[in-house]
Amino acid sequence: MNLIIKNTLNILFFYILLNTNIISTNPPFQNIIYSSTLVVEAKENSSYQVEQKIEENFPVVINECMASNTNTIQDPQGEYDDWVELYNKGTENIDLSGLYLSDKVDNIKKWKFPDKTIIKSGEYLIIWCDENSKATPGIHTNFKLSADGEVILLVNSDEKGNSILDSISFGKQEPDISFGRYPNASGRFYFMNPTPGRSNDNVLTSINQVFSSYNINVVVYPNPFDNIIYFDIQSNSSESYRLEIFNSQGTKVRMLQEQIINNLPYKVLWDGRNDNGAIVPEGLYFIKINSEHSFVIIPIIKY
Repeated sequence: MNLIIKNTLNILFFYILLNTNIISTNPPFQNIIYSSTLVVEAKENSSYQVEQKIEENFPVVINECMASNTNTIQDPQGEYDDWVELYNKGTENIDLSGLYLSDKVDNIKKWKFPDKTIIKSGEYLIIWCDENSKATPGIHTNFKLSADGEVILLVNSDEKGNSILDSISFGKQEPDISFGRYPNASGRFYFMNPTPGRSNDNVLTSINQVFSSYNINVVVYPNPFDNIIYFDIQSNSSESYRLEIFNSQGTKVRMLQEQIINNLPYKVLWDGRNDNGAIVPEGLYFIKINSEHSFVIIPIIKY
């Protein structure tokens, strides 16, 4: 993946792209991820090129995860730990020995799969994320997941260059609500009733992404979206708000609302079109909601 960043605004948006949480003006740039592992080379035109090696079509995928397990499923030791579910959608058994699982992009080799870890064709494997990697029975990592949101990376072996085999990022998780692929093993990620060790078939349409910044709350749904995405905005402030859509290069593609004054809560939708009425391409976009004193920028994905 190559990404060219051409100016300061784009760098700001690039950092926001790589953050699963919201960015606001005060305090600035909290919980920025991905920043320390990027290879950045200055070019003559003052742009920057970012490279990351990603391997496609690996048969084992991250299929489901839970970062706040209070009473869903116990590990073999009887504890309610965080977990990640892998699924082998291929036709052959896969040896995971030497591969890595991590929740940090600046440490992609955080935890190594034990030798002789085999996931059979069509089978699921639960990885317990409990900071107790020496526990037996079961497969346990040396890290926990954050219910406030983060990333999960499945990384290739040292011999194969530590390419990224699969990865997900998730926002804040509610207790005992998992985040999984639907359709099972191949689809996008949704909040769902947990199905560890089984096919994902129960998406929760009532769980929405909620972003908060000081005196403003924004509920975003559905995200990712196809044709229409909705933003429910609530604020206890009398400030005026402007709503704009930007692409991943930092270019404004749509002005949704010039001004919202004393009229909250407020619902606004975006139909995936730019200011000229043309449908924008699939990809990553941002809605920026700003007032005189603060702003909120939320990543959204059009597919």
